[in-house]
Amino acid sequence: MSNLSRKLIALITGLLVAGSISASNLEAFTYLANTANATAASTTANVQIPLPSPLPSSSIQVEVVNPSSETIFVKFGPTSAVTASVSTSLPIPANSAQILTVPFQVQSAPGTLYVAIIAAAGASAPAYFTVGVGH
Repeated sequence: MSNLSRKLIALITGLLVAGSISASNLEAFTYLANTANATAASTTANVQIPLPSPLPSSSIQVEVVNPSSETIFVKFGPTSAVTASVSTSLPIPANSAQILTVPFQVQSAPGTLYVAIIAAAGASAPAYFTVGVGH
């Protein structure tokens, strides 16, 4: 077992003992709508993300999957006018998946959500966006 693995196990054990995390607040991610996809390039592109109806009473999460070897940058918005920028949008590292909480204020009525995507250095990079709840 590596030194890093031992430290990670110790950290998680400490959090469990301290009550900072518990099995009750580690809800698995459950998808609620179809997946949308877009391809990042040197200019911003956007896509509407399907939302469930009715919306959950709590905030929603969007799983962002970046299977490419390039970092992509994303920004959520209520309309197709949303744009992403490599200097101000959220980076999603290469070959990763992240679950992001999207505030209801970012959506427009009735339940529309868009995401804009751009890639650094103009590379072509696909990304996938799935709405759900959980971690």
